[in-house]
Amino acid sequence: MQSIVEAKILPDIGHIKLDDFSPNRITMFLYDAAVYKDKDGNPIKPTKYYKDSYTQLIFSKLHTLFDAAVKQGCIKDNTCTNAIKPKRNKPKKIKPLEIDQIKDLLKRSEDFNTYNAVIHFQLYTGMRIGETLALTWDDIDFSQRLIHINKTVNFVKGEFKIGPPKTENSYRVLGMNETVYKLLSQVKDYQNKMKDDLKDVWQNLNLVFTQDTGGYIQKANINNRLNPL
Repeated sequence: MQSIVEAKILPDIGHIKLDDFSPNRITMFLYDAAVYKDKDGNPIKPTKYYKDSYTQLIFSKLHTLFDAAVKQGCIKDNTCTNAIKPKRNKPKKIKPLEIDQIKDLLKRSEDFNTYNAVIHFQLYTGMRIGETLALTWDDIDFSQRLIHINKTVNFVKGEFKIGPPKTENSYRVLGMNETVYKLLSQVKDYQNKMKDDLKDVWQNLNLVFTQDTGGYIQKANINNRLNPL
């Protein structure tokens, strides 16, 4: 596989002399690199942009190359420093649910099962879905009525991957009100019954919210239940 340098940087600007670069020229290159092109190098219609993380990677590699040129005495300053990186993909703002929508969700998911319990738990706590599905019983302190949030789970290339929360501030401890306390207690009781019924079939991963046999739940399974509501 070609590196970013071989695939994007050298073909487009590898012929330009170091002294001929300016912050504006690098900015123009980055904006051009952010656009999807056909096999002939022409922008596709309608215009489509790569993810900002992709152009950030190109910028990072280019900045490293110019740093090397500075250290070798080829140029005095890193020309990339004052270049402007394009930001085309603005994150979508998710609107909070209205009171009527929350009531409707609670009503439509009132029959107890693990998936409906996840929906109720998220509505009551506001936790991210990945954080919710990564919870283990070690994170639940029934005596102090606390929930410790310290990890998240994602389904990547056919495997469940456990990682840290989204940001440093995402490590936190939530108190549980009476409703959440009763909900988790009900989940615990139901899970203990499933363990007894399934015996060796049960996957003992110590998860709070699980599939029927104790494994991780995919986010998509929760979203599919939410969308029709």
